[in-house]
Amino acid sequence: MLTESLEDEQEDYHVAGVTDVMTQNADDNEAPNAIYLPPYVSCMSHSQNLIASTDAAKALTSNNQYKKLYRSVSGKCTALSNAVHVSSKNAEMAQELLHCTIPKPNTTRWNSEFDCLQRIYEVRDRINTVMERLKLPKLVELAFLGEWLEVMQPVATALDKLQVLSSGGKYCIDFVVIH
Repeated sequence: MLTESLEDEQEDYHVAGVTDVMTQNADDNEAPNAIYLPPYVSCMSHSQNLIASTDAAKALTSNNQYKKLYRSVSGKCTALSNAVHVSSKNAEMAQELLHCTIPKPNTTRWNSEFDCLQRIYEVRDRINTVMERLKLPKLVELAFLGEWLEVMQPVATALDKLQVLSSGGKYCIDFVVIH
């Protein structure tokens, strides 16, 4: 659907390379086929990542109960992820009990945090056994985690799709349009 939409738009415009724009004579801008630079449009994947990280973080400042619950869940899940990624013994024990691995979030992609929290929620019936064996506090905020995942799922899905599209360099590019 996105591909069809972009193809339809391309029929209305000619995409010129930056070299074409740089070598065009300044007087040619008055010609009917003048080259116009579009307004700055950031990569959609980057914009969606900012919504998920920066804008969602703003919600923490407006609601103390949400802030407390989110930080508690986030801290416990981070502690679990760190514990299973620091020690192969811990990783093996967790994988044996959970029948899966816990992903390690990274700071550059918000959806890696979402994926980690989602995996933990998927094994919620067994996660506290692992927490107990690792001598970590129990994750008792599972209802909150489930609701948070439900709210953030559309953002994560969109971000995953945009990152797949932009990884091929097809849609996350700078361009110049000739009218």
